[in-house]
Amino acid sequence: AAAQMTSLFQGLSSAEIVSSGLSPMDGRETKSFSGTPTKDRYPSTHYREPSYGPERELFPAESMTHDALNVALDNFVVFAETPSNVATFLEYRDSRAFLGNMEVVDVTQVEDKVPGLMEAFRQGPPHAFYLIKFWGSLQHDWVALQTSPFSLGMRFDTTLPHALRCTLTVGSLGKQVLEQTQVCFPREAPGRAGVMTADFGRTPLCAHMVKLLQRLGGMELNAVSPVLENLTVLMCVRDDITHEILFCAGLLFDASPTSDI
Repeated sequence: AAAQMTSLFQGLSSAEIVSSGLSPMDGRETKSFSGTPTKDRYPSTHYREPSYGPERELFPAESMTHDALNVALDNFVVFAETPSNVATFLEYRDSRAFLGNMEVVDVTQVEDKVPGLMEAFRQGPPHAFYLIKFWGSLQHDWVALQTSPFSLGMRFDTTLPHALRCTLTVGSLGKQVLEQTQVCFPREAPGRAGVMTADFGRTPLCAHMVKLLQRLGGMELNAVSPVLENLTVLMCVRDDITHEILFCAGLLFDASPTSDI
């Protein structure tokens, strides 16, 4: 089973999470455990009107039109700072990635790997669930970083003027090990009509994750990858008033063989 799971995620950068039983897949290719795409078609259904009001065009300044998606991840970064340098371990940027035309993965094939995913998926909406593969860079001066602060930064694009509540659930070997929740009020994005930015700013990375990064920094690359393959994060963004899920992503990790990420 472990080998099958590894095969599923090899070469995967990002994907939409779907379900043959809970949400429409509209004939798109679904990756099987063997990694071989299979075709499935399910009846088309319409996403219900959000409880906060009528649906609006997604990110009109950039012609983004993904069905019913009102929040998208714009930036996610894990880094540490020294007086003379910033060491970036993980970084994701580009909300336009959530426009479709990506691979799709059935939720049943990842539910055991990402704690809390199936529970969130059942709450819906079905168009707001994704997998994102991170290639982490560990080629840094770890001696210089021993006393450095480690931080996490998150930023989302949103069409909604409501406070967003983001919960990060860290899993290891399919079990939840810690959880962190933050609330952010979005602000208008200059030059982008109808789009706001929810910037959660810089948050200190928890001691558990700092120790893990420091331990991985002292390991050979071929030993790092198996550890990261068993690490996941479930990122769940909700409307802080209605508690409705607006965006949810399972974050997967692997080690980059270079300093590029």
